[in-house]
Amino acid sequence: MCCSNADRLSSHSASSSRASCRSCCAAETEEDCCCCCGAAEEEDCCCCGAAEEDDCCCGAAAEASIASELSLSLFSDFFVMMMVFFSSAVVVCLFGTTAAAAVVVVVVTRLRRARAVGFFHPYCASGGGGERVLWVGVAALKKRYPKLKVIIYTGDRMPLEELRSRVRERFGVEVPEVELCVVRLRFLLDPGNYPVATLLGQSIGSAVLGVECCLRRPTRLWVDTTGFAFTYVIARIFGHGVAAYVHYPTVSSDMVASLDAGVVAFNNRYVRLKHLKKLYYGLFAALYRLNGRLADAVAANSTWTEKHVVALWNVPVVVAYPPCGGGESGGETFFRDDDDDDSDDDEENIVCSLA
Repeated sequence: MCCSNADRLSSHSASSSRASCRSCCAAETEEDCCCCCGAAEEEDCCCCGAAEEDDCCCGAAAEASIASELSLSLFSDFFVMMMVFFSSAVVVCLFGTTAAAAVVVVVVTRLRRARAVGFFHPYCASGGGGERVLWVGVAALKKRYPKLKVIIYTGDRMPLEELRSRVRERFGVEVPEVELCVVRLRFLLDPGNYPVATLLGQSIGSAVLGVECCLRRPTRLWVDTTGFAFTYVIARIFGHGVAAYVHYPTVSSDMVASLDAGVVAFNNRYVRLKHLKKLYYGLFAALYRLNGRLADAVAANSTWTEKHVVALWNVPVVVAYPPCGGGESGGETFFRDDDDDDSDDDEENIVCSLA
């Protein structure tokens, strides 16, 4: 005789095995259990529509599994919240409420991270060589991983379709489906804001801008394509992995050499204070080195850049030459058909890159 639904549930709560099923059905053998369900074959034993034999008693096993997963999820959330509470309490005791609030913000932001890749390129609509690298890279990434979500941190306030049209006309590149995260603090990158200590001012400004990016749209991977290495520590704090494509090192030995030669530039106008500037460059290079070493993967656009980045950061660097502007946007102006009757046999094709 088949037991009641209440008996099934109580029996299955004790055990979800086949033995409990037989007990529930009051059957001596596993085959007789199917008689409880009115099934002709053992595979059809689950009258309640359960997926497996072990779950044959009226879905109690499925309910128990869902309850178990829910309990585990609630325990995980409870554990995280308790860790936030206790860490905040410790920080309050040691450093005050402001630091505690910062800890809470960081922890909550890390929990909000999207399964996406974020490209830090505040001037993505400018139309220069760096932007060509950005969009060719994004297109290649989306082609390799079509379902990957890509977010562009930018200060350019324009619709995505307008940006796509501009990139298509400028570079001949089709921008794939991406999300634009518009930031408001891009003005902190303007060198005109820092007549003195320009490099340091821009770098600190980029770090502040990085905080805004992470708070607005936290992701799993931070990709810097603009050379602002001071954003790496911010990305790390908020739980991002860090990748970098370096066009030109922010500080290099050539800058010190130009200072010794007395070359006047925007960020090097006070050549008379060259000893102080040397100290400044040395301290900045030390900070630049510390931030650069936080990158998980680094690529450089040339062997020259690779040499300087390796010397400064002491990390493995891959050389990835930037895409050239051939193709639909003017390839015929650079290359000529060898079968052209007007060509001189003594001439040879030379590709000249102007950067």
